[in-house]
Amino acid sequence: METSNRKTCIECGLELPATSEFFTRKTLSPDGLEYRCRKCNRKIHNKYYYDNVERILSQKREKTYGLSHDEYKQLLIKQGEVCAICGKPESLKIKGKTAMLSVDHNHCTGEIRGLLCSRCNRGLGVFNDDIELFKKAASYLEGAFGEV
Repeated sequence: METSNRKTCIECGLELPATSEFFTRKTLSPDGLEYRCRKCNRKIHNKYYYDNVERILSQKREKTYGLSHDEYKQLLIKQGEVCAICGKPESLKIKGKTAMLSVDHNHCTGEIRGLLCSRCNRGLGVFNDDIELFKKAASYLEGAFGEV
């Protein structure tokens, strides 16, 4: 194989196939490929993400919901730092850190309803915010297990 089809990663020092093991980044280097291989790039990006997760999620909330970091914190304090549905704190752990409560919003209007734990947020998602379906599920549970 020609050496022009291979490239050495500056991070791990391995010589790897250039086109399959390096991301294309035309503005970063003369050959149009990243200096780090895909595996090393992933490792660096994952570390950065987990070291800065609160800031990154705060920026995402701002962009997606128009909810600033301070507004999120105020909503969190207003709810007593627990889920608006089950009243429990978030239990989901990611890499040993407790996840933050999710922003729940009306998918039609975009209006923020509150903060939910990952379980309740997924539950709403499964039911597609369909109130009639929730009522049927509650009726089913009442019939199967007595009154809720």
